[in-house]
Amino acid sequence: MGPGRTVPSLDLVVAGLADRINNTLAIVLLNVEYLDDLIDELAEAAARPRTQIDGVIGDVMSAVERIREIVRDVEHLSGDGHGDAAETFAAVLRLARPALAQTELVEDVRGPAPTSVPRGRLATISAIAIGEARRALDGCRGTLTASIDRGDHEIAIAVRAAVADGAHRLDGEHASWEHVRALLADHQGRLAVERSDASFAIEIRLPAAQG
Repeated sequence: MGPGRTVPSLDLVVAGLADRINNTLAIVLLNVEYLDDLIDELAEAAARPRTQIDGVIGDVMSAVERIREIVRDVEHLSGDGHGDAAETFAAVLRLARPALAQTELVEDVRGPAPTSVPRGRLATISAIAIGEARRALDGCRGTLTASIDRGDHEIAIAVRAAVADGAHRLDGEHASWEHVRALLADHQGRLAVERSDASFAIEIRLPAAQG
């Protein structure tokens, strides 16, 4: 798969982003409409409980903050500037979570984990790893563990699965992995995909930013 082609696993992130935007905007519009009704009834406002008005305003402010979070996630997922692997990987996990609803997800993603790899490339690599894991676990019952470990010179992104019921379908030879290797090649990164009957592990190693 050439670098210029669309990566199917990115559909997971795009769908998650669209869902978050649509849900958040719906909350904003509903509450703004309600506030508009309240303004039309200012003459009766004195008789209306203050807590009711405060509650609606609080809902709008919370929704606005969620929009800010979405914008921050988009910033972590795009651009050619050097990225933080923990921030980008965590953003991908947040956007992918709805598609992982049937899988127990354990997160151990702590930063900072700066690297010279561009944010957009980090997002693509992370999306492929999570997307392939999700497809492999479709129809299974198990636990997916996503973690980041930062050493002095290297950052390890790991996605590991333990299957409790059913058979996973992780394909270690899928073309997506060749795309990941191509993305990593320019940055001296490495990919390892291991699997057994009841488990699999995806490990991506990136150079840590120095200084």
